[in-house]
Amino acid sequence: MIKTPLSDYMKSKNLSQSEMAELVKLTQGAISKMLLRDRAIFVVEGDGPIKLMEEKLVAQACDSVSQQSAA
Repeated sequence: MIKTPLSDYMKSKNLSQSEMAELVKLTQGAISKMLLRDRAIFVVEGDGPIKLMEEKLVAQACDSVSQQSAA
């Protein structure tokens, strides 16, 4: 499995937003928003068609030392 940031993938393949959208069955507008909002979207290449995957922090444990000093 090869994971490449969306903007890097598009640059390396010389793809427009419309061409990228067609590859992954999305609209050009959806690709534009992904790029403009600086989301952590990656192109995943492996067996089968390419896929888009987003990495997103869902939760983070609190550091008890930091919380105590802030109180």
